[in-house]
Amino acid sequence: MNKIKKIMLIIKMFGRGFIFYKKNGSFLFFKRIFCTTKNRNIIGITRVRNEELLIEDALRDAGKVVDSLIVFDDCSIDKTINKIVKSKKVNKIIINTYWDINCPENETIHREILLKEAHSEKGAWIFNFDADERFEGEIREFLLENLNNDSFDSIKIRLYDAYITKYDEEKEYKKADKLLNFRKYFGPEYRDILMIWRNKKYFKHEGLIQREPSGAKNSITKFRCQHYGKAISVEQWEETCKFYETYFPEPYKSKWSNRKGKAIHTLSDFGNTLYPWGEELFTKSFILDN
Repeated sequence: MNKIKKIMLIIKMFGRGFIFYKKNGSFLFFKRIFCTTKNRNIIGITRVRNEELLIEDALRDAGKVVDSLIVFDDCSIDKTINKIVKSKKVNKIIINTYWDINCPENETIHREILLKEAHSEKGAWIFNFDADERFEGEIREFLLENLNNDSFDSIKIRLYDAYITKYDEEKEYKKADKLLNFRKYFGPEYRDILMIWRNKKYFKHEGLIQREPSGAKNSITKFRCQHYGKAISVEQWEETCKFYETYFPEPYKSKWSNRKGKAIHTLSDFGNTLYPWGEELFTKSFILDN
C-alpha cells in the first residue's frame, strides 16, 4: 500500500470512529475515539485475514466473554474491516498494509504484536481466539471469579474439529449466522490449546507458526471449543487446501495437498469415527499426538 492509500485509509478509519495513533513498519495502529468500555478485566485478541463471512459472529461470540477487543487484520482484501469497526467491543485495530507470503514466520510476529498491545492495557486476563472457533462454557464468569486466584496463570481449552458430512453437506453458512453447533459431527481427536492467560509480560510469542505463547507456569484445562476451519463449506475447504499447499512448508504443504477433493467426510482426517457434539464424543475423545 503506497503513501496516498495509507492516508486515505487513516481518513476512512477516522470516519468510522477510530483514530490513527502510531505506525510500526507496515502496521498501522488505530484506537476507538470514544472508548466504549471502562472496566477491561478481560481483553480479547484475534488475528484475521479475509474473514468477512465469519468475523461478525466471531466478535459477537467473543464479546460475551471479553470487555474489550484488539484485532489484527493481515491486509484483508474483502470487507472484513467493515465488519470489525461495527463491533462495539473493538477498541483497537492493527492493520497490516503489506501482505507477506512468509506465513509461518508472520503468524508468530503478528500474534506477538497483538500480545504487546494487550500488555499495554490494564486487563487481568487475555483471551486469544480465531474467527473459526466457537466456545462452550461459562468462561467469563469463571475468569471474573478467579481474578485474584494465583494457583494458575493460564487456561488450555479443549478444541475439536467439526466436519462436513453427507448429512449436512447442503447446509449453507451465511454471513452473521450463529456458527456454534452449525455442524453435527466432530472428530474424537482434540488439542488442548493455551487460549487464556494472565496479562503478564512473561508470556510471549516466539518461533514459527506459534499459536500459543510461551511462558506459562501453571496451566489448567477447562472449557471446550468447536473448530470450523474444515467445516464451513466445500469451497472453503478447497481454498484452505490450496492456501497451505502454496504458502506453508512441510509437513503442512503435503498434508493439505493430499486433502483436496475430500471435504465430505465419513471419518475424521485421522481415520477415526465421527460423533455428534455431546457426551459420547467427549467420553471417546483422545488427544491428537501428530
